[in-house]
Parts: sequence; structure tokens; C-alpha cells
Amino acid sequence: MASPVVDRLTTQRARAEVTASTLVLLVVFLGQAVFIFFRHYLMTWLGDRSS
Repeated sequence: MASPVVDRLTTQRARAEVTASTLVLLVVFLGQAVFIFFRHYLMTWLGDRSS
């Protein structure tokens, strides 16, 4: 049952698609990390300023 799926993933085009999808997900996760860092930093800065 899994053999056709594995066979399709071993083609050159499918490898390129998997690689591209992996890179896109990596960029999205890194972007989220940057925005979370700045959100935390700005909320801490705002909290320090208000007290």
C-alpha cells in the first residue's frame, strides 16, 4: 500500500517539491520566531516603561 507513495516520492520532481516545501516551512517558522521575539521584547519594554 505504501509502495506507490514511496515510488512517487523518489522521482526527481517530487524530491524538488519536497525540498521546496521544507524550505518554505523553515522560512515560515523562522519568521514566526522573529515576530515572537519582537513581540516579547516590545511587551517587556512597554511594561517597564509603564511602571
